[in-house]
Amino acid sequence: MPNTLKLPVASLKLHVDLADVELPEVQPRSPKAILGQPRAQSALEFGVAMPAFGYNIFVMGEPGLGRLTMISGHLDRLSKTLPAPSSYVYVDNFDNTREPRALCVPPGYGQVFSKDIEKLIDNVLATFPAVFESPTYQQKKTAIERRFNQAYNIAIELVEKKAEIFKIALFRERETITFTPLKDNKVLNDEQFTQLPQAERDVFHRHVEELEDYLGDVLL
Repeated sequence: MPNTLKLPVASLKLHVDLADVELPEVQPRSPKAILGQPRAQSALEFGVAMPAFGYNIFVMGEPGLGRLTMISGHLDRLSKTLPAPSSYVYVDNFDNTREPRALCVPPGYGQVFSKDIEKLIDNVLATFPAVFESPTYQQKKTAIERRFNQAYNIAIELVEKKAEIFKIALFRERETITFTPLKDNKVLNDEQFTQLPQAERDVFHRHVEELEDYLGDVLL
């Protein structure tokens, strides 16, 4: 092949000078809006701009009109101009389980707080069983139970003596305390108790309430 037909490698590359290229002027992109709905757009902007609490925006219309597109687009643009809102963490309200308590934390800290609580729970679940099984804990637990049982037995004896004055028998079964009326030093069953005059039954109930209160006082 003659050398006159060969092309250099540099000739195979196209060189374009951008200064010689005329580009059309780029127009700023207009915000998304529903075509032919300027009043809806204006109402949305007015409602969202209300800073006070208690105001709501209700949007309705036929499907496919672009309601969600208009609202989400407007809120997205507006959110970029405002400071980030605080995060809220809802925790149990032990006084009223139907109304949880809200904790206000810095923006973005809600997820961090949630993960910290999860780690805390994992650490507690891993640590507590070992603590409860330790000899020191078991010794303290036994000592506390012994003191409580002694105090409980003394309290029961005091209540039993007071019940005898009211002609009431005290029965103790494990941790349950029951009171039963006496008649001629004999325990009355339910049928015999219902045959007593109403006045005597009322007195018995008052005495039982007094004995229960007394038991609570001596246990404190």
